[in-house]
Amino acid sequence: MPYFDPENPTDEVQHWLHFIMRSAVGEIDSTFGDGYAKAHPELVGSYLQAGASMLSAKKIGDSLGEIAGATNEVVFAIDRAEFFGAGETE
Repeated sequence: MPYFDPENPTDEVQHWLHFIMRSAVGEIDSTFGDGYAKAHPELVGSYLQAGASMLSAKKIGDSLGEIAGATNEVVFAIDRAEFFGAGETE
């Protein structure tokens, strides 16, 4: 499996597509017999598409988790500011 720079989205995508394609060929051939994946590239393509969709869903979920965490930090900061009387007018 090729090395990728996790800070470079293009490297990461290429890495995972390579991994998914290798997995697709291996799984398809182990299920249906040697050479089946080569004879049925549409099945490999569908496997790749499903894998890419799963990766996208994971990335979206991770991003939503980060947003939720940041939102919690903002709410905590507001609550803390209110508790200590910040923003009160005389």
